[in-house]
Amino acid sequence: MLSVNIRKTSIKDIPRIVELWKALTKHHVRELGFGKGLYKLKKGIGPGYGKFVKKQIRSRNAAVFVAENENKLIGFALVYIQKLPPIFVHDKEAYVSDIFVEDLYRRKGLGSMLLREAEKWADEKGIFSLGLVVDTKNDAALAAYRKFGFFEHRFKMSKIIK
Repeated sequence: MLSVNIRKTSIKDIPRIVELWKALTKHHVRELGFGKGLYKLKKGIGPGYGKFVKKQIRSRNAAVFVAENENKLIGFALVYIQKLPPIFVHDKEAYVSDIFVEDLYRRKGLGSMLLREAEKWADEKGIFSLGLVVDTKNDAALAAYRKFGFFEHRFKMSKIIK
């Protein structure tokens, strides 16, 4: 039986979060073609991501949430506040930079649980909106985010210039 707890992470969780992030990266390579062209990955990037997560955990403008089942971390979400141009009434947005749930635990509502925690955190910080970026080919994620209430309002485009 699945008994999931969602909580803010701690420094001791970083090695497992890095493992989950590597699984997320492998998923992106396998399913979405990451690892080449615009999204070519550096070698040995795990330690760098661990440092990034540690910095976010210590920041008052970021939060990392984990999903655990029977004391095993099975998913995580990283959210931070990013500044928007000062032309907007709401000049900050909470941004979900990473969210991942292990394959075995998908389609059980854990992603939504993690997003709810990110949304709650952002609301407590007085932030008006929650944003994220999703690959246009990731149909499952697009459907899940739409179901959660996200909608498209901008389209990011890229061009390789070197």
